[in-house]
Amino acid sequence: MGDIYVSPAAQTLSALYSILAGVAGGVVYDLFRLIYAVSSAFFGGAVCRRVIRAACDVLFSIVYSAMAVVLVYAANGGIVRYYMILFFFSGSALYLLIIGRFTKKAEARLTEAIKALLKLLASFVKRVYEPVYKRQHERRVMRYIMKKIK
Repeated sequence: MGDIYVSPAAQTLSALYSILAGVAGGVVYDLFRLIYAVSSAFFGGAVCRRVIRAACDVLFSIVYSAMAVVLVYAANGGIVRYYMILFFFSGSALYLLIIGRFTKKAEARLTEAIKALLKLLASFVKRVYEPVYKRQHERRVMRYIMKKIK
């Protein structure tokens, strides 16, 4: 198979696209990390957390692989250049080393805020539903008593 000439400008553009796609992969990783952190805060048990973690890892792998394939086809017409793979992973590492540090710190605060918001929502739903449940329960008890009396 013969080599295909690619101009230096096109190679530079492909490298830039690879870095940007890698950074986008880092953002996707942070999103799945946040999903795991929030969901594991609500679901107890080590087994449940492992299942959630495994599901997040599998979904991230699928999304990250799809991003790599789209990158290769969009930037180079389906021809895999090794520097593109290198820059793709370098962009992800760059994101995680620079921006990922801040997002990891903010993740704990955001998780606590989401938990507080969901607890507030749960208490609101409980306040609204509890009187309705009590009335239904009273009606059932009254029906049961009326059946027993007859």
